[in-house]
Amino acid sequence: MGSVFVESKTILVIDDDAEYRSLLCDILKEAGYKTMTADNGAQGFDRAVKELPAMILLDVQMPEMDGYETTEAIRGISQLDATPIILVTVQSKVSEVVKGLKLGADDHVTKPFHSNEVLVRIESLFKRGRS
Repeated sequence: MGSVFVESKTILVIDDDAEYRSLLCDILKEAGYKTMTADNGAQGFDRAVKELPAMILLDVQMPEMDGYETTEAIRGISQLDATPIILVTVQSKVSEVVKGLKLGADDHVTKPFHSNEVLVRIESLFKRGRS
């Protein structure tokens, strides 16, 4: 995308589906972002606390800690309180989207997604200064 918002931004991708995790990382790297990954919510939470990413893309349906539990845990850490979280999920029901937003997520993207939509949502959150 060639945006000034990309410079040195690292995004943590948390998804138990290796294919989606890889796809998101490819999209982000092509746009100039740095990425790091986690296979599940518990691992993602630990990685977020240690690495303090600029943003988190988080699947909802995962083993150990689902995306809702992970969002809630992340929001309980003062250093991560303002870190933008985008939930990436197959759930498109309004009640599920609202649940994620109430727990502290900043946005929601439904799988399957278009790469441009993901990138625009990321840039929008960075523009608002949420990182």
